[in-house]
Amino acid sequence: MRTAFFLILSLAVAVTLCLVLVATGVLKFNGDSAAIETVLSRSRKVLDALPSAREIISQPGRQETPSALPDANQAIPEMSQASSNDGGNVQATTDREGLIYSRALDFLRTGAAKGGSDIEERFAEFLMGELDLDQKETARLVKMSFWKNFVTLQHPWRAEDKDEMRIAFAREKELKKAGFAARGLTLMENQVQEAEARVQELGQRLSDSATGGEGL
Repeated sequence: MRTAFFLILSLAVAVTLCLVLVATGVLKFNGDSAAIETVLSRSRKVLDALPSAREIISQPGRQETPSALPDANQAIPEMSQASSNDGGNVQATTDREGLIYSRALDFLRTGAAKGGSDIEERFAEFLMGELDLDQKETARLVKMSFWKNFVTLQHPWRAEDKDEMRIAFAREKELKKAGFAARGLTLMENQVQEAEARVQELGQRLSDSATGGEGL
């Protein structure tokens, strides 16, 4: 559209300049005055027939970009799916475990105030009913809250799970403190210290395994 605009504009300028030169006497044609008047009349008609610059600009231009190309703000489906698959499942699992831990800890601390010998049964009912956990997950949390031994230390951790292991241990330690308190007991400090030392040892072995050392 720009090419057509410039061509029309150039033609209009040329015709106008020619008319001005003829009118001022700078440019003369050989021939009679009737022929000259005919040329001038036709030139004016050509100028009148040419569209104005405003009309040219207001005309809709041809679509340059193929319609098949995605919008700049539109995510490419393959990239969106890959990004979602990379971290979505891990993030969802982490958020769910954190929510379960928080809700379970709140229940145990509330249960400690109520007391009662049936705290384990009520805790299990809460996990299955309120948090919709299955029997396996419920049994695991009950053990983490009321058993003396640490469930975290019995899990077969991998080298890439070292940080996850430390988080799981810290959560289990808080669950045990709240669970023992709900039963009217106190978690022995030496038991916690032994478990912490074991976690440090496992963490070091996992680090050695990740760097090609002895490992587990």
